[in-house]
Amino acid sequence: MRLQASFQSLLEKSILKNKTPLQFSVNQIFHGKVSKLFPGSFAEIKLGEQKMIAKLEVPLVNGKGYWFQVISNDSEVKLRMLPTNLENNNGLLQYMNIPNTKTNKALLRFLQEHNIPLSKNDIAQISHLLTLSKDMEKSLQVVRMMHTHNMAFNEKIFLSLLSVNKDISLTNLLASLQDALLVERNKTDSSHKLLTHLEVMRTNNVLSGNSNLELAQMLKIAQNQTGAFYEANVLHNELNKESIQHSLKPLLVQLLQDDSISMKTREIVEQMLYRMNGMQIVSNDSNGFQQLMYEVPINLAGHKTDLTMQWSGKKTKDGTISADFCRIIFYLDLQYVHETIVDMQVQNRIVTVNIFNENEHIKALAQPFIEPLQTGLKAIGYQLATVHFSGSQINNSKKEKKFMSVHQPYSGVDIRI
Repeated sequence: MRLQASFQSLLEKSILKNKTPLQFSVNQIFHGKVSKLFPGSFAEIKLGEQKMIAKLEVPLVNGKGYWFQVISNDSEVKLRMLPTNLENNNGLLQYMNIPNTKTNKALLRFLQEHNIPLSKNDIAQISHLLTLSKDMEKSLQVVRMMHTHNMAFNEKIFLSLLSVNKDISLTNLLASLQDALLVERNKTDSSHKLLTHLEVMRTNNVLSGNSNLELAQMLKIAQNQTGAFYEANVLHNELNKESIQHSLKPLLVQLLQDDSISMKTREIVEQMLYRMNGMQIVSNDSNGFQQLMYEVPINLAGHKTDLTMQWSGKKTKDGTISADFCRIIFYLDLQYVHETIVDMQVQNRIVTVNIFNENEHIKALAQPFIEPLQTGLKAIGYQLATVHFSGSQINNSKKEKKFMSVHQPYSGVDIRI
C-alpha cells in the first residue's frame, strides 16, 4: 500500500502543478460539460476542473455534457460537437472506427470522467497498453499520469510507471533474483558479478544498533549500491568506471544483454529495471519545485524490508532540495508495528512530524524517542514543533483522502464551436 499511496500522492501533485493552458491537437476528442450560458451565444465549458469560454454556433443545454472533436487549432481552437446520439460509448466507438471491446469501453468512460482530450491514435495506443495489465484501475491511473506529463504512450514508460504503482517488495525481488541466478546452468561473467553484488548488498545493508549516524551511513551505501541516481551521477561525471560496475542498475542492464540467461531470470531483471526506471519517471523537476522518489532494501536487526522515501520542495541554486522548506515522507513495513508512514514537513527549519500506524500502542512506544529527536534536530539547526500520531481506521481514511485530494487551477481558452 505504501508505494500505491506514494504514487497517488505524486500523481495528484503533478495534476495540481499542471498550470499550463489547455492545449489541443487536431482530431482530439474530449467530453465537456456546459456549466454556464452567457448572452451573445457564449458558454462556459468545463473539462474536469478546468474551464474555457466557447462561442456557440449550435444550441447547447446548460448543465449537459457533450463529446467534442478538435477540427482546427490555427488562429483559434475550433470544435465540432459530435452527434448527440453518440453519447452511448458503443456508438462513439463505431463513429471513430475503434473495436467495440470491454477495454475500449472502460477507456472511453475514463476519458469522459476525467475530461482528457485524446486522438483516435492515442486511444488505439492506450488500448494496447491496457492489455498488458490485468489491473484496469491502476493502469488507467498510470495513463492519467502519462497524459498529465505529456509522456509518449509507449510500453516502456507505461510498464515502468505501472511497476511503481504495484505493491511489490524490492527486497523480495532481490531474493528471487539471487535464487534464479544461483540455479542458472551457464553462469556468465555478468551473472557472477551480479551475484557477488547481491551478496555484498545483503551483508552491508544491516542496521544492528540505534545510532542515527549508522542509519545515515547505511542509507547512503544502499543508495550507491542500488544505483538509485545512476544516470544523474553519470550525467554529472560523479561516478568513475569502477563505481559504475559496482552499482545494481548497470549490472542488471548488462545481464539483460546476455542471451544465455533463463526466461525466469530475464523476467525478474526486467521487472526490477521497470521499477527503478519508474521511480525516476515519477520524480520530476518543474518551475523550481522538485519531487524525488526512491527506495532501498535495508535490514533492521534481521528484519529485511524496503525503505521508500519521497522528497519534495523548492530547488536551490545548486540543484538540491532546500533544507529549510521541504517535505519528506518515509514508508516502512516494520517487524512488530508493521506498516508505518512518517510524514515530516519542514517550514523555515521548523519540523512537524505526522506518524501513521494502526498499532494502538504506537504513541506510547514512540514517546522515549521524541526527546532525543528534538535534541538531535536542535544540534543541526532545526526545531521540532510537534509529533502527531494517527492510527485508527477513521484517521487512516483521512490520510488516504489527503493523498488523493485534487485541486486544479482555472485556465481560460476562447474557442469556437
